[in-house]
Amino acid sequence: MNTPRGSLRTAVRPHRTILGALALAVLGTFASAPTASANEPLEWKGNLNDFIAAGAPDWQFARALGNDTCWPSSAFVNGDQQAPPAELRPWPDTDYGCAAPGTYFPTYTTVKTCFGTEVRVIYTLFFPKDGFSGVIGHAYDFEHVVTTWKYAGDNKWTRSSLLLSSHGGHKVLTDWTKIESADINADNWGYGKERPSVYVGWGKHAMFNNQGGLTDWLSQTTDNEFRNDDYAGDNTSYVIVEEGSAMANKFDEYNWGSASSDPTQVSRDLCSY
Repeated sequence: MNTPRGSLRTAVRPHRTILGALALAVLGTFASAPTASANEPLEWKGNLNDFIAAGAPDWQFARALGNDTCWPSSAFVNGDQQAPPAELRPWPDTDYGCAAPGTYFPTYTTVKTCFGTEVRVIYTLFFPKDGFSGVIGHAYDFEHVVTTWKYAGDNKWTRSSLLLSSHGGHKVLTDWTKIESADINADNWGYGKERPSVYVGWGKHAMFNNQGGLTDWLSQTTDNEFRNDDYAGDNTSYVIVEEGSAMANKFDEYNWGSASSDPTQVSRDLCSY
């Protein structure tokens, strides 16, 4: 695993662009976390939505070969119409037809209790395309991560594991003390902190907890997909997708093609991952 960003901030991050004010709609006021490992327990006060901001991803996006990754965006236009797909182009044109880096995007999220001892929060991004023209691309893409909380007693919960979507499957990191992460305000980095660092793959948007990978087209289909922290995805807000809600029904209404993991579907499957 690469050294986390906090200890190399001066060396590797002078080019990084911080984009927009943090627009996390359900984020309350939190004290800054200490620079050491700080998986601070959360006291549940009866509202599951309290878990959303407390373990939310610190989104990071890459640029390579003169092209930004396809920036996430809303799955709908004019409130309820399915967004059109972006045109697929040959490698390495990742961003044709996509929003500019820093543009606002929603983070679709669902919270559930599972097995009586876990709270799981899933965070999903929508992209208007996946990959490149030819055999490794298609219209639309949904990718997600799951933060799992375990009951620690005395009505308190701690972050336990991180699940990352990856080319039709998942990677699961089960030791939170080894997860690259940021404090609640995303201004100190290390391991075992509150918000997992999530690096979005450059070509096909698999989710990673470290930087690295290669930029050739074939690597974009594997765990060697390139990912970096050229852009921070701060300009987002949480859109809650609850089963049976109007938002959930909107995702069910449309055909997303090869992008089968839309927020409504993954909300149904959340406890089975």
